[in-house]
Amino acid sequence: MRQLPSLDATFLFLETPQMPMHVGALHVFEMPAGARGRFVNALREHMRTRLPVAPVLRRRLWWMPLNPANPAWVDAEPDLAQHIVEIKLAKPPACPSCRLRCRDCTRCCWIAKGRC
Repeated sequence: MRQLPSLDATFLFLETPQMPMHVGALHVFEMPAGARGRFVNALREHMRTRLPVAPVLRRRLWWMPLNPANPAWVDAEPDLAQHIVEIKLAKPPACPSCRLRCRDCTRCCWIAKGRC
C-alpha cells in the first residue's frame, strides 16, 4: 500500500462529472494479416501474460475509513474483460463519439478499447 501524493489527490478530489481531471487515450488496432478468431481475446491474453511485470496496471485506489488521509494505492487484479473493450467502428478513420466520465475508483484506473 502506497499513499497517493498530495498533488495527485488534489486532482482526484477536484474531479466532477462537469470537470473531469483524468487523462484518457484511444488506441485503434487493425486485425493482423491472416488473423483468425477475435483479436480482442488475443489482446486480453497478451496483457494477462504481462501483468506480473507491470505493477502500475495492477493497482487501484483505496479510501481510508473516515478519510483521515489521502487514498492509497493497493494491489488489485484487473478484470481484463472490463478494461479491454471491443468497439466496432464504422470504417477507418471514423471515430465513435466519446463521453468523458469520472473514473470508477473501485476498479483499476485504466481501460483499453479496440475494434475487431
